[in-house]
Amino acid sequence: TGDGTRELMLLLPQADLSDRLMTTTSPLTYGLLLLFGICVVMLVRTTQGLRGRLERMTGAATHSQASEEELRTLIDSGEGDHLEFKSTLRWNLRENRPGKEIELSWMKTVVAFLNTEGGTLFVGVDDAGRIVGCSPDGFRNADKYLLHVNNLLQRHIGVEFSRYLRYDLRPIEDEKVLVVDVFPSDDPVFLRNDDDDLFYVRIGPASRKLSLRKTLEYLKDFENR
Repeated sequence: TGDGTRELMLLLPQADLSDRLMTTTSPLTYGLLLLFGICVVMLVRTTQGLRGRLERMTGAATHSQASEEELRTLIDSGEGDHLEFKSTLRWNLRENRPGKEIELSWMKTVVAFLNTEGGTLFVGVDDAGRIVGCSPDGFRNADKYLLHVNNLLQRHIGVEFSRYLRYDLRPIEDEKVLVVDVFPSDDPVFLRNDDDDLFYVRIGPASRKLSLRKTLEYLKDFENR
């Protein structure tokens, strides 16, 4: 050129240029598309899991803050797939003594509800729907009673599952009754008893312990919940 500089031009056939661009960009493009696809799949699965949990949590009835009239109506409906009564928290009424077997009995129900579709447990109501109250358990006050409940749940079920539980002492017929709302867990729950981990599910109006083989089969279903 006139200013003394020179320009160098490289001419390539259009087809050759397109092939070179595709060759250099394809691995990066495919990698980005693969990464994007993985992210979409993970997002969809996470969203479905959260949606399922929300539907179960909001769809389940909560009775631990219900009125006395509502609780009385529920008790009158009788025990069923999602409702169970226990007379006491720890006191063996037949032998007139505190018993660990009594504590494990109502916690079996909690675990079974957690592993199935959830439900509501009344402690202080006998099988016939008569109000027993919490006085036979011999706690000095409501705070001591609820503290014992909390300690048992943490020791035998696990603090990590507390988010699926709502409970409180509610007044019914001049007595206090423990009402426990149990929501279905996203993970399998075991009842810890000494060195044993026991797996319970709700089958009709009863809580059933599964054998090892049945437990393994049942655990596979948790991935689809």
